[in-house]
Amino acid sequence: MLHIDGQAFAYETAGLFLSDEPWLHPHRIVETHELICMAEGVAHLYEGETRYDLQTGDALLLRPGVPHGGAEKSLARTSFYWAHFRIERLETLCVRPGLCAGQGYRFFEGFQRLLHVANTPDAPAYAADAAMAALLAELSMAQREAAASQRKLLGDAVEWIRIHSDRRLTASEVAAHFGYHPDSLSALFRAALRAGLKETIN
Repeated sequence: MLHIDGQAFAYETAGLFLSDEPWLHPHRIVETHELICMAEGVAHLYEGETRYDLQTGDALLLRPGVPHGGAEKSLARTSFYWAHFRIERLETLCVRPGLCAGQGYRFFEGFQRLLHVANTPDAPAYAADAAMAALLAELSMAQREAAASQRKLLGDAVEWIRIHSDRRLTASEVAAHFGYHPDSLSALFRAALRAGLKETIN
């Protein structure tokens, strides 16, 4: 067990899931945090009231004590890394629960290292904890970079709307200019600015 800023931190278990058949994640409530990283295919999951349609390269950090499972079947080949760990206050690790879209490739090597260490009988007792902590440090950096990129996108979108406010804009037009689906861009606006894309245009 490691201690990070006075918090006990412990790796629990990890693995690589692979299915070539239609597959539905079972309903679960676990008492550990779980990090999932999609290696191939699509996985349709829910956590509480939130649905996630994970694509190759997405990472998802689930909370302990919150029901999660399959929202619908994955029909094609599906593969993802998963790891469980324990810490009382997640903020100690500078990571937050939820989706980290498109950053999963950064974690593949870390997961492979974690699995190697965890499955090596004579590895030091702290080695798997350290490998898990390194994986979460990478997640922290990915989340910060994604947040900075999102802030820039929203700033650019608001400025583009302002510059073109002399004509009637639609949410679809603004979203298309930035390469997004209107619903996706509107969700980013609502999360950051508490107003959706249409409200911002108006």
